[in-house]
Amino acid sequence: MGSKIGFILSLVFVFQTFLFGGDILSIQIIRSDLDSLSQLIAQKISKSGKLDDDIKAIASSNKAEVKCINNCFPQFGDQLTFTLTRPYYPLIISSEEMMVSITRSVLIGYYN
Repeated sequence: MGSKIGFILSLVFVFQTFLFGGDILSIQIIRSDLDSLSQLIAQKISKSGKLDDDIKAIASSNKAEVKCINNCFPQFGDQLTFTLTRPYYPLIISSEEMMVSITRSVLIGYYN
């Protein structure tokens, strides 16, 4: 009888652990998506030489937001730094919205 009660009480912790693992997995998937999107955006910025509305539209179509951090009006050969953010509503980590973000730099005028 005591082991059955212990098992039932331990299920609360097991359930929380599964939810925490789900949050970590979801954040990792979002970060991976942002990383692949940042490579596309970096290539487009390098070719166009600036962070324009077309690039922001690409980011928003992927449910992300792109912002320039450093050197927003670069010349040829300058380095532009940008950040991509996407909101995430966690299951158990927090009761509020979390922003998953990555920061990347691109060299203007250098592309394959």
